[in-house]
Amino acid sequence: MGKARNIKNFFVFSAGSEGVGGGIIIKGNMYIGNNYLAGEIGHIRIDPASQEVCHCGGRGCFENIISYDKIISRAKELYMESGSSEKSDSLTISNIFNDSNNGNIAAMKVMEEFAELYAVGISNGCMMIDPELIIITGEIADAGDFFIEKLRGKISDISLNNMKKNYDIQYTSFNKNGSILGGAIHSINYYFDNCFLIFKKGILH
Repeated sequence: MGKARNIKNFFVFSAGSEGVGGGIIIKGNMYIGNNYLAGEIGHIRIDPASQEVCHCGGRGCFENIISYDKIISRAKELYMESGSSEKSDSLTISNIFNDSNNGNIAAMKVMEEFAELYAVGISNGCMMIDPELIIITGEIADAGDFFIEKLRGKISDISLNNMKKNYDIQYTSFNKNGSILGGAIHSINYYFDNCFLIFKKGILH
């Protein structure tokens, strides 16, 4: 329905205040894995030294490393260092997004730092499935131009940086509703595909 129309191999990356997830489409079909865990990119371990326990029971999970709490906490440090102590007290993720796109040095620094962390996790997924398109959805899709431009550059530089990789990275067309729409469409398709198979089987037998 959106930017992946007519694209057969792509990865949907969703991140926001409630966590991180992903969806893998290969040859036009959703790949769910043997244990229905394909796309659980939020629980890739990217910081082996971390002792922070994730709700999944693991440590150093991608989801914890790039949490909104971490972004806001780091931004408060940088805003304080830059002399914006009053603004740091009531800082929200929307403030940071807006400030980074409006040239605020502290906000730009924190969003660049987190773009590098996002790039590490997403590039791990790219090395596994080599998608044609990466779609960013969830609340992070509100981050704006500064973040996605930094993300594009850092993903290209992380893995096999001597090889040209044509990863097209775009924000969703559906704002925060992309994952919900995708899940609904998948459920409808699954239901009707199975109904057709049952109907066809009944005719043949």
